[in-house]
Amino acid sequence: MFSRAVVVRVALGAAAALGLGLLITSTIGSSSPTRTGSSSSTRSGSTEPTWTEPRPDVLVVGESLLHQVAPMETDLLRGAGHRPVVEARDSEDLASAFVQGEVHRAAAQGVPIVVLETAANDAYLGAGTAPPDQWAPALSRYRRTLAATLATLSHQCTVLVDTRVTGTSKWYELGRIGPDIDRALADAARNHPGAVEVVRWSDESSSHGSDWFWADGLHFGDPAHSASSWRQAGASAFARAIAGGVARCSADLRARAVTANQ
Repeated sequence: MFSRAVVVRVALGAAAALGLGLLITSTIGSSSPTRTGSSSSTRSGSTEPTWTEPRPDVLVVGESLLHQVAPMETDLLRGAGHRPVVEARDSEDLASAFVQGEVHRAAAQGVPIVVLETAANDAYLGAGTAPPDQWAPALSRYRRTLAATLATLSHQCTVLVDTRVTGTSKWYELGRIGPDIDRALADAARNHPGAVEVVRWSDESSSHGSDWFWADGLHFGDPAHSASSWRQAGASAFARAIAGGVARCSADLRARAVTANQ
């Protein structure tokens, strides 16, 4: 969401368990994605990734929040026995070419589990700074995009991460349309039992403030390169929540396979 430089602090390997981190400098709003996962490579002459063997069994796609925890997320999923690829690029939303390109690639290559973490930007870009008469059209567009995305991923299991709407700074105004975005995700899970799981980050984070979040109430670190701003507890909780959604999707896929073989 930021258009300024940001410090992305992530925990790697055993450092995650010790609460240690590595500071890396990135740019929120830049066009350069963070890619983690041994199955990710780059086409010759292209900045877009391809997947080499073995094919990933989990693709996690998202924006700045995922960007801040990407290596941590990769470690958690690998520890659970997955072959993950994490694709994170700041300021992206569900309708963006970046996210939709990853969705179609996953569908074409049959990646079983896809995680979509864009709800905060969907709320902010849809109506965060818009007048009230534009909220309903923005929500309608979002619901259509969500439905089309899930149709593309109909043979996979999809994890949708909802957005925190309380305690965020006023310039985001996520409380305007954010609750409706979260309801759209919950509706999708109800309408696609066994195929869509929702990570309710809104609920899990609602009772936390500066213990989990930087001053904007949304990110886990600040854009001023200050190590003291980093909130390891919030970042770890976010990464674990996504991993939990992947675990539920894994169970759904196993149940689906059992039913198909009966």
